[in-house]
Amino acid sequence: RVSVGYANIINSYFNDNYANRGGDMIFDGNGNVVNCSFYNSHSAEGGSIYQYGGTVTITNSSFDGVYATNGALTISNSTFNSTYSLSGEGGAVVTRNANLALTITNSNFTGISTNGHGTIRFDATNALIVTNCNFIKNSVTGNNVGAGIYIARSTNANNKISGCNFINNTNGRGVVYLDGFANIYNCNFTDNI
Repeated sequence: RVSVGYANIINSYFNDNYANRGGDMIFDGNGNVVNCSFYNSHSAEGGSIYQYGGTVTITNSSFDGVYATNGALTISNSTFNSTYSLSGEGGAVVTRNANLALTITNSNFTGISTNGHGTIRFDATNALIVTNCNFIKNSVTGNNVGAGIYIARSTNANNKISGCNFINNTNGRGVVYLDGFANIYNCNFTDNI
């Protein structure tokens, strides 16, 4: 397990790690994660990575989950498969009560289950940008919302979801659930329940 102020982590493998926050690593500064795999990681917040501050860029990696509270988080060309959140929020990526900008591009979220709201839960003041991503066979339980994306209390006019596919996701109260604001363009919603 790694706890860092600044780091570049490249071509690395993390397996079967546990912590209260960030099963594999905590960032409290700037960092890059490239070509890494995170499997079977567990924590109350942020299955694999917990971002406390700084600017973190994640590329070409596969995950159990990410929890971000401050700074800027960029995820591209990455995969989130069959993860499960016990904390009740965000099966794959969580941002909460944060001055955070979140950008996710060309990434896949498949078979994710959460006890709470959202495969991605976004609750921050800066913009959420999700582009060309796939959300397939994800689910939330009970009266929770957003099997794909849950935007909570964010009214940023630049929030944007574009070119995404939402297919075979399960939740009776919305695949994309807006308790805030978002521009949604050129997305495909197919066979969601």
